[in-house]
Amino acid sequence: MASKLSVADLDFDAIKTNLKQYLQAQSEFSDYDFEGAGLNILLDILAYNTHYNSFYLNMIANEMFLDSASLRQSVVSHAKLLGYTPRSTTSSQATVNLTITKSPADTTTNLLLPRFTQFYSQAKDGQSYGFLTVDDALISNVGFTFSFANVSIKEGVSASYVYQLNTSTNPKQVFELPDSEIDTSTLKVIIQKSSTETEKTVYTLATDATEVNSDSTVYYLEEGSAGKYRIYFGHDVFSKGLSNGNLVAISYIVSSGPAANALNKFKLVSQILSGSTSSVNTVSNSSGGSTRELIDSIKFAAPKSFISNNRAVTKNDYIAMINKKYPYFDAINVWGGEEESPPVYGKYF
Repeated sequence: MASKLSVADLDFDAIKTNLKQYLQAQSEFSDYDFEGAGLNILLDILAYNTHYNSFYLNMIANEMFLDSASLRQSVVSHAKLLGYTPRSTTSSQATVNLTITKSPADTTTNLLLPRFTQFYSQAKDGQSYGFLTVDDALISNVGFTFSFANVSIKEGVSASYVYQLNTSTNPKQVFELPDSEIDTSTLKVIIQKSSTETEKTVYTLATDATEVNSDSTVYYLEEGSAGKYRIYFGHDVFSKGLSNGNLVAISYIVSSGPAANALNKFKLVSQILSGSTSSVNTVSNSSGGSTRELIDSIKFAAPKSFISNNRAVTKNDYIAMINKKYPYFDAINVWGGEEESPPVYGKYF
């Protein structure tokens, strides 16, 4: 009677031995030399194919769970089910005071410092970094000077794209951004009715789906399978949807992450006012630049963010919220007031 083929072993040599023993037990192969070159090669192929498939299926099974997944796209997908969006690359940020002095003949009384006004930093390790303003600022002159106080500037390169929605080719209203090292906190999304109608609406990032309705002008953000971010809308259910022909204008900063931290000297590059001179005084050095969230951090943070549900009650809730807001912190320690001496009940530190 023929022996049964063992399927318990996944090691290559064990698979080959099991195949050999199975075939040797068949009366049709009783006089075959299984160590001969031809049969030995065929057994190698069969064992390789079985070993390859078992390894492949084992890896697929691993990717099905957040704890065992190793591919970023799998981890991000599991985190999405928990309502967690991994942190993007974060631009290093500095604060400066900017003074622009106009020429005596200039009659300008109000000056706009537009979004993405460019500054250059001092050289660090032989390289200078570009910094940009994130928001518009308008100020009136005092004498011959315009003084912009506490201007926040972020490191990076500006990027702007305009998409026109075609509901036949893009029925899901999803727009993938071409850059992977985006600082998502600098995203600005403006919807224009059409190329001929200039009415515009600024959409903001949705942070809690329970607080929006069909009229909310919000967009949603997720990390795609290729590590690039996607923007999408709520189809008049979870936010105000788009109409065919709408223009979607998206702008943001592409960042170098932590490379531009610890800089303290900056120079205005953009020409804001013709014939003027400028001076820049640093209020706070550049800091806070970080790389996008790593796989291990996503695995740690996603379940805790899901448990906290955007509220802070327990120690772990506070840890999850602080990690989300300050991604560049190296370590966080949270303890309850009952651990203080004397105790301070009802508070966390």
